[in-house]
Amino acid sequence: MNGFEKRREEKKKQIKIATYKLLSNKEINEVTIKMIASEAMVSQVSIYNFFNSKENLIKSLVMDILDKKIAITREIIESDLSFKEKISKIIEIKIHSLKEFKGNFLAEFILNDNELLSLNSNINSKIEELFSNLFDNGKSENYISKEIDNKTLLLYFTIFRNGLSSLPINQLENSRIELLIKLFFQSITIG
Repeated sequence: MNGFEKRREEKKKQIKIATYKLLSNKEINEVTIKMIASEAMVSQVSIYNFFNSKENLIKSLVMDILDKKIAITREIIESDLSFKEKISKIIEIKIHSLKEFKGNFLAEFILNDNELLSLNSNINSKIEELFSNLFDNGKSENYISKEIDNKTLLLYFTIFRNGLSSLPINQLENSRIELLIKLFFQSITIG
């Protein structure tokens, strides 16, 4: 990559970081190209040259977020942490992601874009495969009853995560989250 290409990529990265920051504090319809340009310290023309529209910029950002989601999940599941530590980390990340954007930005944006819906579906399939390995790990460490099949565990974990997603942010304090994780584990453990 030559100097021009490096500067171009750096500028695109600045724009995405600025967009991410703005979407952390504002609803998607409140964020304008002008605001993004100001935050990124670039011209509005640069944003249009790189992304053509606000929607394409946000779509590119969402694709990056989804790619990061699978990479982080894979890293945790394939790590040397215990099963219980892996589940706790995954839940922590889910809670963090709930707090990082104003409103339900990601879900709403994905639902309105067929390409992102397809990408999200592929990522969810990969995550299901990773979680199946995780549940096998939990069974081998005697955290999970071997009587519970992985599809049931995945459905239960999805219900748990989606339940967390539906809670108001102010109910997600650490002590309550720790109790919810404890309840989760008690419901699937042996004995």
